[in-house]
Amino acid sequence: MLNIELSDKGFLKIVNAGSDKIIVWKIELVYYITVTPLDQISQEQRYLKKQITETIDKNKELEPRGALLYYTKLPKDAIEEVNVYYQIGNMFKKETYKTRR
Repeated sequence: MLNIELSDKGFLKIVNAGSDKIIVWKIELVYYITVTPLDQISQEQRYLKKQITETIDKNKELEPRGALLYYTKLPKDAIEEVNVYYQIGNMFKKETYKTRR
């Protein structure tokens, strides 16, 4: 089991809350940005929300109660969801942390 925390300053903390060693393989950050199409800049302003999925490949081993700290470079309110893919023994799992409920 993982505990996933996201600070207001953009730090992602992943803690191994189980009693077994795990390997974190990949972290996905899902967030939205607001964009204006280039052909509409001179016309009335139309803003579009684009979903971005950023993938960070890791191969980090975490002992029980061990932690992984990652700086996302994004404010907490910009991130919609964090997905962590990890391995316990021979089982592969995914843990999801949603910032908006």
